[in-house]
Amino acid sequence: MGLFCFFVLLLFHSLNFTSAASNEDVVKKLLLQFKQSSVQSDPHGLTCSEGHVITLDLSYSGLIGSHHLPTLTALPSLQNLYLQGNSFSASDLSVSNISTCCLVTVDLSSNNITSPLPVRSFLEGCENLALVNLSGNSIPGGSFSFGASLLQLDISRNLISDSSLLTCQNLNLLNVSGYKLTGKQSDSILSCKNLTTLDLSYNALSGEIPNTILESGSASLKYLDLSSNNFTGKFASLDFGQCSSLTLLKLSHNNLYGDEFPSSLANCQALETLNLTSNKLQDKIPGALLGNLNKLRQLFLGRNQFSGEIPAELGKACGTLQELDISDNILTGELPSSFVSCSSLVSLNLGRNQLSGNFLSTVVSKLPSLRYLYVPFNNITGPVPPSITNGTRLQVLDLSANLFTGNVPSVFCFSNAPSALEKILLANNFLSGTVPSELGNCKSLKAIDLSFNS
Repeated sequence: MGLFCFFVLLLFHSLNFTSAASNEDVVKKLLLQFKQSSVQSDPHGLTCSEGHVITLDLSYSGLIGSHHLPTLTALPSLQNLYLQGNSFSASDLSVSNISTCCLVTVDLSSNNITSPLPVRSFLEGCENLALVNLSGNSIPGGSFSFGASLLQLDISRNLISDSSLLTCQNLNLLNVSGYKLTGKQSDSILSCKNLTTLDLSYNALSGEIPNTILESGSASLKYLDLSSNNFTGKFASLDFGQCSSLTLLKLSHNNLYGDEFPSSLANCQALETLNLTSNKLQDKIPGALLGNLNKLRQLFLGRNQFSGEIPAELGKACGTLQELDISDNILTGELPSSFVSCSSLVSLNLGRNQLSGNFLSTVVSKLPSLRYLYVPFNNITGPVPPSITNGTRLQVLDLSANLFTGNVPSVFCFSNAPSALEKILLANNFLSGTVPSELGNCKSLKAIDLSFNS
């Protein structure tokens, strides 16, 4: 089919052909036009077989130039186009002839596209288009109208600031994260009934979170990420509806406030990840509600204003819980004994609270899967419990800035047993004596901090 076609086949490994010799000259001409209009680098190659191009993969190929899409949309059978990870700059993303566009998948992510989408772009002009990825460019706006066939649209990490440009129609995935969207969320994406994934994180959206986002997609929505915005309002006022499919909910780094959780959150029995970090939630942690989410794997409640004791009912989630972060609150007392059943817990962060007692030896030392333990800036007294490293999986131990006294334990690592410990952080306590030579048995140790002790 000509030199450029073989260059594509040989160097970029993804041209698929079906027999159709009568279109050879058309395909050759269009590929050469694309090369001449869009590729400033100097590809080389030999000859290749005849046929229709079904998939064209030029991803991460070091191509530079101004991308001219109409040439490729005119290919009579091209369905899948992968141009991600190159250095295309200003682009013509229009369609030369709607009737010839067969595109189903288009990936132009991680380029340098700086031009807005034209009114008659390929998004609207290709009636079979199902998946589009334009993420990681510098597209400032334009027309985001698209046909009913489009199911997945990723336009994250661009420069669009107006959410009214966006619609949803039949989308099941919409990723608009890392934009510069400001103001209240537009009505255009508030009634997306088919969405399973909605990511609006890392924008500057403000106002209250519209319940229509939750209500309209409550049956189908699986992943909802509204983190790192300026949303405000009472957390308890949110209505999650039935939320029977919701597995991930991220509302972290906003300005939600209140002393209650929405009762409808109890309906989200498929929930695996709940992240409410860095809000203004206060009063007691609702242990009964959260403990009954029996598929919960990750729970992040750090950097809020929760007070009182850690509720024993929260331990009911221990059957599946792998990560728990309740750091940077005003919690007092101990870690309840119900947490002994957290056999799958890998990471536990209790730092920057007002915890005390001997829960490190009675509870934490009995967690067989624990690898990361963070309990700095609390009020724990007495000697560092030697049993804290009974399990050989612990990799990070941070007990700094407490009230520990006595010697540094000599039994963190044993010469006859392997240890995974990589960090031992015991700074800012009241420890005394010498550094035990037995620490030399910690073969995986990369950092130890014993500074600011007696």
